Amino acid sequence: MSASPFVWGAPSYFFGKPLSYTTNQDEAVARGATLACAVLSPIFRVRDFSVTDINAYPIDICWEKNDVDAETSIRVLEKGATVPANRTITLRRKEAFDIEARYASSAKLPAGTNPWIAKYTVKGVTPTKEGDHATVKVKGRLDIHGIFSFGSPYILEEADQEEDAAMDATPAEAPADGAEAPAPVKKGKKVTKKEVPAIFGATSLDKSVVDNMREQEGNMFATDKLVAETEV
Repeated sequence: MSASPFVWGAPSYFFGKPLSYTTNQDEAVARGATLACAVLSPIFRVRDFSVTDINAYPIDICWEKNDVDAETSIRVLEKGATVPANRTITLRRKEAFDIEARYASSAKLPAGTNPWIAKYTVKGVTPTKEGDHATVKVKGRLDIHGIFSFGSPYILEEADQEEDAAMDATPAEAPADGAEAPAPVKKGKKVTKKEVPAIFGATSLDKSVVDNMREQEGNMFATDKLVAETEV
């Protein structure tokens, strides 16, 4: 007696029917990629659909250690994490610094794959007014297409803030002669975000090259449309 294909955890159990082994795998991948490209293209109009993808290889962010760092790297994306995903790291710095994104397990990558992903040089970092390290936050993002990038870094700055506490005074605190009492003042800390410049470097195509390709795609579409209208 043959075993049932509907085994817990098996793909056939998930889909509720036996798997078909008659479809060519390369053809299936090509059709799926073509449909995904058609959704992104401004030329074709297809029915919307959603895809939940996962990260295939773990990604680390690394940096040079200074006098306040306990570590020199952090795992920002584990294997199997859903994408798109955002991760924010916090560093304490007094000057400009570099951070890099790398694949954590280079031995498990496909042959010929560069484990280095991207480098971010964060500029404009200075000590605080007290001479301490500034708190710098940098966001790493992996989009739905598996492309990793860094977001705009920013510094958290604290400043003393005076607040009018007159509304917090009780009636018993009011002067008996009806004269207006000076408004008490509460001091607190106000945290603000200050964006700092940064330089991004990666193995991906330059933005100008991508924009040029998009322009060529639009021109090709306009040419095909003109030919079709002329033939009619």
